[in-house]
Order: sequence, then C-alpha cells, then structure tokens
Amino acid sequence: SRGADHPDAVVVMGVIGAMRRKQGDQKQAIAVFRDAMRILDSHTYGVANFEKVPTILRLGNAYQDAGDCQSAREQYSRALAYMEAEKGRDHLDLAVVLHNLGQCLGRLGQHKAARRHLGRALKIQLAEAGPTLGTAETLCSLALELRRAGKLRAAERRLIAAVKIQQSQL
Repeated sequence: SRGADHPDAVVVMGVIGAMRRKQGDQKQAIAVFRDAMRILDSHTYGVANFEKVPTILRLGNAYQDAGDCQSAREQYSRALAYMEAEKGRDHLDLAVVLHNLGQCLGRLGQHKAARRHLGRALKIQLAEAGPTLGTAETLCSLALELRRAGKLRAAERRLIAAVKIQQSQL
C-alpha cells in the first residue's frame, strides 16, 4: 500500500518544500525536506542512495538559504559522495554540488577547501559544457575566494573571464 510514508510521496513533498523555499519560509522547507529524507532513508530496500540526491540537494539549498551553512555543507557532501559513486568524479552534474559546497565552505571560513571545490567545479564545467552562465557564476565565486586569500591578480583574471562569458551570453 502507498501511504504517506511511501517513497512516492517524496515527489509531492519536493514540490511543497520548493514552494515553501520560494516563499521564503526556509524553516518549513527544511522541515518538509527533512521529512522526505526520513522517508527515503527508512526505505533502503528499493531506494538507491543516488535516488536520494535531488532531495538531499533541496535540503542543502534550504539550509543554505536559511544561513545554516554547516548543515548545508553536510548535505552537499553527502550528495557529492553519492553522485561520484554513481557518475564518476568528472561528470557535469557534480559541478553544481561542488559550487554550492565551495560557497558554504567559504562562508564557514574554510577558504582553502572552498577554492579547491570551486576550482574543481570550474574545471568540470569548462571541460564538459564550456563557457556558460553557470561557469561565469563559479568564476565569480572563485574570484571572491582568491581575493580573500590575497591573490588579487588571479581573482581579477577570473572576474574578467566571467564578464566575457556573461557578455557573450546576452
């Protein structure tokens, strides 16, 4: 029987959580996504770890929006591990998770790790998709981290590259 705790309910919960997040109610969004994760985690038979990734990422995004970067980091790290196991270390889908994880690490003061994750995201984006608006966003985030490290010329080069990409996309 498909009751409220059936994994299929997670799809609807994802929509509800996304609506709450868009409305700015991060507390409710987090509660919905955590409940969805509880359901997915309790159904280990038939629910592969990789299938949990969209919900994990939504939970991480809600935590990040709420300013809880430590919890967001935990979710992004979990999603990254599942994605790497399923898709390999250089798949384009990993770039968004690496970017978000890098931003969280920067906000937590872990700037060297932030640069490492953002640099890896950028490498994947350039290799797999080329210059896109997502690539430009990663360049800007990486530039911020480079500036924090006092690497002003490297930061400036990333920002100039980001502007060129953005201008080419308009």
